[in-house]
Amino acid sequence: MPLPTSDICNMKKQASNGGSAPLLGDAKPTGLREVLGTRALVGMIFFEVAGGPYGAEPVIRKGGPLLAILGFLLIPLIWSLPIAVMTAELCSHDPHVGGKIHFVHKCWGPWVGWMNGWFNAVSNVFDVATLPAMALGYLEVLIGTTLSATQRWWTSFVLVAAAVVTNVAGVEIVGDVSYVLCIVVCLPSLVLVLIGTPELADFPAQADMQEVMWLHFLTSLMWNTSGFDDAGASAAEVRAPAKIYPKALGISVALVTALYVLPLSVGVAVDSAPERWHDGFLATVGERLGGAPLGFALSLAGFASSVAQLNALLCTSVREIICMAEQPGQPVPACLGTVHPKLQTPHIGTVLFGLVLTLTLQYHFVELIAATVIFDCVSFIIQFATWIRFRWETPADENEAAFRLPVGFTGVLLWSSGPVLLSALVLFLTLSMGGPALYGTILAFVVGEALYLAYAAKRRWVRFACDALAQGIALEAQKGGLNAQAPCESLAALRRLGALALVAKRCEELAGVIEEGADGAEGDGDPETVLWSVLRLIDSLLTVMACSDSEATVALAAALAALRAAQRPEAQVEALEVISTLFEGEAQSAADTDSRLLRQASESLKSDADVVEKLVLLLPDLDEDSQGVALMALVLLQSARPEDVQNHAEAIQEAMASFSKTQLEDAGVRPAFLQSLV
Repeated sequence: MPLPTSDICNMKKQASNGGSAPLLGDAKPTGLREVLGTRALVGMIFFEVAGGPYGAEPVIRKGGPLLAILGFLLIPLIWSLPIAVMTAELCSHDPHVGGKIHFVHKCWGPWVGWMNGWFNAVSNVFDVATLPAMALGYLEVLIGTTLSATQRWWTSFVLVAAAVVTNVAGVEIVGDVSYVLCIVVCLPSLVLVLIGTPELADFPAQADMQEVMWLHFLTSLMWNTSGFDDAGASAAEVRAPAKIYPKALGISVALVTALYVLPLSVGVAVDSAPERWHDGFLATVGERLGGAPLGFALSLAGFASSVAQLNALLCTSVREIICMAEQPGQPVPACLGTVHPKLQTPHIGTVLFGLVLTLTLQYHFVELIAATVIFDCVSFIIQFATWIRFRWETPADENEAAFRLPVGFTGVLLWSSGPVLLSALVLFLTLSMGGPALYGTILAFVVGEALYLAYAAKRRWVRFACDALAQGIALEAQKGGLNAQAPCESLAALRRLGALALVAKRCEELAGVIEEGADGAEGDGDPETVLWSVLRLIDSLLTVMACSDSEATVALAAALAALRAAQRPEAQVEALEVISTLFEGEAQSAADTDSRLLRQASESLKSDADVVEKLVLLLPDLDEDSQGVALMALVLLQSARPEDVQNHAEAIQEAMASFSKTQLEDAGVRPAFLQSLV
């Protein structure tokens, strides 16, 4: 029986050399190509995190110049670097699309996985929505005028649409464009630093602590240095994750820190008044130092940086949605993970995410930053808990090729403490202040939980139906209502429970779930696991009943249809055993001739010899219910013994010609099976 995938952290499969299986699996989704190298990944990470000093103005406005620069020096060490190290280690061990979404789900199961994914999705919407707002700040400096609300919305819409088109075109294009734009946006900042170095003599050496707006200061600072975990979203498309991730993340942390500290130090030395540091003010500083050309270059670079960040973050956000669509027990439509056959990009998810972004285009920059960081903090606490558990349960020599921080378990706890404590502090400040941020967080949690419970209720009906049925059977048995020596009375008792009809209906629905590629809910594992319990239940029912019944046949047909959809050979073998039991049960109440034929069919299914030939010979002589069961067996045998079925294709076609379309459908015989015999 296939193992449920909801808790891989608890799997301890012993390998032939005595070691244990990897805590995180190495499976990659099909359809995505490994095309990203170090250069492209550095470009993408750079824009996922920062994109240069552009957008850092709120940090200075809310915290003052000295605290802002100190923050950009210290936060990368206690916040960005641990996140980067965690991402590099987990991604090199398990390069899976979605990165952090995949790790958390595999470690903690579907509920925590869903809440982590949900908070990430909400955060990503607000995070990506900050970028058109930031781009507009620099665009207004470029054109020298303030845009109206309508003009801002339509300009933002065009930027989002352009990013959607680029992402649909291909991830390698996103990576290459990001690398080129990385160079372009860095050049004006470098010129600013070279020209403004003499101004550092006027750097403000004091801070007015009473004027600091701590929550907005911290959230803006953390937002500007967050995003290294997003690098894991494209792990399945990186050529050699174990080598490229540590290198690319290390380069990115150093580059981001330098490009914040150096230009902003010059900027606050030129103008240290926090109230003047509005969006796009860095370009004004450049104009004072280098004239209109440098001011124009910084505005253009800030605009280009915002566009490039929009491009890169849209890419990673959609891949996290793909991962959620692939994970079992997640209320995310499977179609969102669909990859375009030619472009090999998640086109449906990308377009839909772009449409959702249009709903947030009217909000302002700082409001969006605060919403983003609140949801990020919850996610980071869960991610570091995942890393800690991964280290606790994974031997150091398990995957020697993967990157592993050269510290023990205590070292991992210390590395994790900075981001976790900082996240907890921001959450505490947010909750204590109340207002829209608090209510929005509560609303997001309630909506996410409601979605999960609704999905679970829909997907767990088979489990509930089987539990209720088992309890009902137990009660009837205690009252003497079920008796193998009195099959008719037993059947009446089961009908009072509505048992077989209920199981039949639920199995038909479950077959549709599997065919659509969806997954089971928490506690069920995958749908095939549920079907195994259904089959065993039907098996026990048939033993108790000791007779045939059309409702039992329908229930079994529905269960087998779902098992065929699952395409699990071991489940098909189990189904054949149940059919054998059904034949035995029918033989006990059948006429002498039919009884002999049914026993032959049952014995044939238990052996490997000529089972297809015997079933074909028996088919014309069986009664209608038994014929339906024999047809189910033949369909299952096509997967278990395809050559044997093909050898008797002509005889099977001839035998099936006497059945109506309805009879064939009731037995689970689809046109595809008949066509395969031609």
